[in-house]
Amino acid sequence: MSAGPRDRHGVERVSRDELRRLILDRINEVLVEDDREPRAPADHEQLLEAFDIESLDLAVVVVRLEQQLGVDPFRDGDASVRTVGDFIGAYTAAVGTSSSC
Repeated sequence: MSAGPRDRHGVERVSRDELRRLILDRINEVLVEDDREPRAPADHEQLLEAFDIESLDLAVVVVRLEQQLGVDPFRDGDASVRTVGDFIGAYTAAVGTSSSC
């Protein structure tokens, strides 16, 4: 992520597009490590089916994203995620995004 606007805590804010790319990159990283082809599904597609991943794969992605972004939107178990867009939306809400990027 490039240097950009920061929130009131000094944390860099990113555009939704940058965050989407970052999330898809982390998911595809897990696929490639398991000798599977990367994918670029639409936001309306079902998350696990779109990437042909299991919940354990998704847990690895969540840990990597937490290490990189410093947030885990699923920690409290409140987030309901079915689609790729839901997953990205959970991170968008947790991280905060900038529409100016």
